[in-house]
Amino acid sequence: MALGAWPLQRALVVLLKADAGIKALVGDPARVYDAVPENTPVTFPYIVIDDMNVSDLSSFGSQDGAVYLVDIDSWSRYRGRKNVREIMSAVHTALHRVTLTVTGFTHAGSMFATEVDLVEADGLTRHGIQRFRITLLTT
Repeated sequence: MALGAWPLQRALVVLLKADAGIKALVGDPARVYDAVPENTPVTFPYIVIDDMNVSDLSSFGSQDGAVYLVDIDSWSRYRGRKNVREIMSAVHTALHRVTLTVTGFTHAGSMFATEVDLVEADGLTRHGIQRFRITLLTT
């Protein structure tokens, strides 16, 4: 089985950065990262492609491929939950049941799984975490 974690991450960044709803909320060009830039003041709000857990489908007797549980983190300094909730809604619209183009793989599905929003210890920063289940088949 060929693992598609890196091609999937690239596809997610491209998709989210191009989405008009995302750009309206996190800037244009969209502040979508795979890691927050170091040694640079970060402008809020922004989105980070975070943890990714991978399960091999072939171990279940299925076609070669994998299920990826991908966490998308939204960050805001808006007082209250409004902004982080709006960003999470835009991410949901951009990723739930859409077709992704992932180099070297056939996208077989993208589904929203869970979400939570938190207030960080500083009392100012809002942190939204969404998990999506994405299935890629090896081509």
